[in-house]
Amino acid sequence: MISPKNIRKLWVVVFFCIQCVLCRSIFAEKWTVVTHPNYPPYNYKDKSGQPAGLDTELVRAVLDHLKIDYKIVFVPWSRVVHMTEQNELDLAYQFKSKPERREKYLLVGPLRSGKTVFAVKKASKIKDYNGLAGLQAYSVGMNLGYSYGTAFDDARQIKKTAVKTNEQLIEMLVLGRVEIIIGDLHTLTFAAKQMGKYNDIRFLPSIYQEFDRYVAVPKNRAANAGWFDHGLNTLRETGEYDKIMDKWR
Repeated sequence: MISPKNIRKLWVVVFFCIQCVLCRSIFAEKWTVVTHPNYPPYNYKDKSGQPAGLDTELVRAVLDHLKIDYKIVFVPWSRVVHMTEQNELDLAYQFKSKPERREKYLLVGPLRSGKTVFAVKKASKIKDYNGLAGLQAYSVGMNLGYSYGTAFDDARQIKKTAVKTNEQLIEMLVLGRVEIIIGDLHTLTFAAKQMGKYNDIRFLPSIYQEFDRYVAVPKNRAANAGWFDHGLNTLRETGEYDKIMDKWR
């Protein structure tokens, strides 16, 4: 008869063997990693057409640490969401957490945090953001199809003008077609610097919104989510995560 101590040892061996089999099945196939190409400095195509950006570098670092073979595919954002919902990929980035999203797929992370801010022309007399009611006196530029939270999205009394890119948003502000623009701090900063317009704008000191960004994994690929979470935590523990973040600050 096997003693309880030996039974425990046997279970450890069995568990280890199962993990090895799972590792081989997960890591043997090349992962399809999907994102959209127009969200610098987080994810975009560099001059040679290769995936680049802060989020891309973080995802690469995790997968390289796990020794997973992968390919990064660029598609429009609506397609990223569709492929995630239809189990047509292994991992996608980057997503805000919403209850309806967590019902459909797994969100792992956070990969990083972000800040939604307001910007004005440098010479503007507007000193700070003082609530949505205070925006009613101004014209506000925003990105088409992007959500800034229910309160802002549903604020019908605010005069909003939507454009497709951050470059158009900044150009519209500098030319005086709107008085305020809203957007992600780092994407607006990156676009303004690329355009040579950074010294023409000013960010209001109060942050409108802080949020976390996650990677998404189809629910029936839960093992992928577990391994990515493990790899991301390891990056944080070793200090590699902070090195990457510092590089993009």
